Amino acid sequence: MTEDDFVGESWVVRHNPAHQWFYKHGMTPRDVLLIKCFDSDETVARRALHSAFEDARYRDCESRQSIEVRCLVLH
Repeated sequence: MTEDDFVGESWVVRHNPAHQWFYKHGMTPRDVLLIKCFDSDETVARRALHSAFEDARYRDCESRQSIEVRCLVLH
């Protein structure tokens, strides 16, 4: 995947009826959403598909900011 100055990798997603999708409606700039994107334990979900879209109903609302933090946790 290449976008402006960014070069990186992306996963290809195929339809699977077992996938579960959730929509976080009405989040405000004070709300926080954490997503576990990877787990080395293959008995649980190893990766979390996530995406975003523009909702015209909120076009005139205060913008949210997004940060990405990567952590390595050893247990």
